[in-house]
Amino acid sequence: MPGILLIAFQILFAGGRDFDNKLRMFLDSKFAAYESYEYEIAEMPKNISGIEIDENREIRINKSYAYVPVKFFYSNSKPYLSFITLKVKLFKKVLVANQQIGKGGLLSSFQFDEIIKDAANIKGTPLDELGAALICKTNLKVGMVLIREYTEAAPDVEHNERLILHSGKNGVDVSLEVTSREKGKIGEVIRVVSSDKKKFKAKLIDKYNAVLID
Repeated sequence: MPGILLIAFQILFAGGRDFDNKLRMFLDSKFAAYESYEYEIAEMPKNISGIEIDENREIRINKSYAYVPVKFFYSNSKPYLSFITLKVKLFKKVLVANQQIGKGGLLSSFQFDEIIKDAANIKGTPLDELGAALICKTNLKVGMVLIREYTEAAPDVEHNERLILHSGKNGVDVSLEVTSREKGKIGEVIRVVSSDKKKFKAKLIDKYNAVLID
């Protein structure tokens, strides 16, 4: 996405406008995941005769600051490797709670509004969609941005659900109806109990079946 330029001052050397264009192209590629961005140059050395973006090094981002790798050129000297400091705003679609959401609740799209927001200072990884079934790991207040760290995948099997427990050897399948005694995800081992109160450990193979663990 094309960025909105907020250059704090003119770069006082020959070819400065060319550098502005290359910087914008560089930032367009690095901030492609955002809806748009704004920046201003916060720090630039004086008395340089030229500057180039160093494509062999990565940009660094720390909250609302970005550090662009560059090569500075001074008269009659070799290139000097450094960074220029940009103050940035990184606009991204985020999900903002439009109601109170309790811990442990299953998240639904109607609980959130989609808003374009400066994500540079958001702590954590903001989500722009819910995707797979998620539950909330904390209490969310109205106006809070949903971040990945506040969520976890919903269990495939809830507590007190009916399952078919499979056992047997040499191709013989022995099955028994049991009830889960804890939540679990496919591939995890949970406790189950039969109708006659016998307890077993079982590995979930899907939402309805489990294999006996000896």
